[in-house]
Amino acid sequence: MNYWQSRQERFHALNPGVYHLFKRFTLEAIAKGRDHFSAGLVLGRIRWYSAIETTGEPWKINENFAAYYARQFMRDFPEHAGFFRTRILTGELPPRRLDARIVDTRNYGGLGQHSIG
Repeated sequence: MNYWQSRQERFHALNPGVYHLFKRFTLEAIAKGRDHFSAGLVLGRIRWYSAIETTGEPWKINENFAAYYARQFMRDFPEHAGFFRTRILTGELPPRRLDARIVDTRNYGGLGQHSIG
């Protein structure tokens, strides 16, 4: 599990209402005929809702959580797989190998060229 995923899971455990609204607002967008949508816009709608349409303190939702809410929604509603376009998350990539090449960072002739040896 990566850093942002663990933060989002902790946030979700403390604020399950956010995902409830995420599902509600996403299903509203689908009902209006949207084929694709932005998870960030859904989070923005949740922020608006909590700040303007309700009483109490508005939710402060990190934008980095959007990818995790989008993936959770598509797992929960497989008939809407692909509604949110997603990219590979950093935590889903295999660990990087260190490049064994040596990079010579001396400036050759003032041109800013670098030699790889």
